[in-house]
Amino acid sequence: MRRTSDNHSDSDLELPTIDRASVISEKSLTLIAKHINSGLSVIRLGMMLNIPNTVVLHYLMSICGKYGLRDATEKEVHQLGTNLLIYWLRMKENSKPKEKASLLTTALAECSLEGIASVVLENYNNHTEITEEQFSRYQ
Repeated sequence: MRRTSDNHSDSDLELPTIDRASVISEKSLTLIAKHINSGLSVIRLGMMLNIPNTVVLHYLMSICGKYGLRDATEKEVHQLGTNLLIYWLRMKENSKPKEKASLLTTALAECSLEGIASVVLENYNNHTEITEEQFSRYQ
């Protein structure tokens, strides 16, 4: 933590902040994927983020097997979400953080995942890293 002056009190302490680019990171996308419990929502999110259908299908089949979402475990759904979100992050590596945050929050909201979208937007606006605890408000 940084202090604002040499004569300081607890009210002078600043909250630790991070670069806005760090809000949309592999770590944060992994946390986001962990909180998407529906396989169909994961696939819809991938499509809303303009991930090519062939990529979505490739990850679906390689992670969930030939029966796809029908017999997918929760762990497989989370892994599918993580892989798709990280793929999207790499697709958007040259985009500005504001554009990535906007695209992700819009896609999450379109997939009826408004709580997760709120977490992303809140952290982007506050320059803070996404944490596990923030999702408990929206469960």
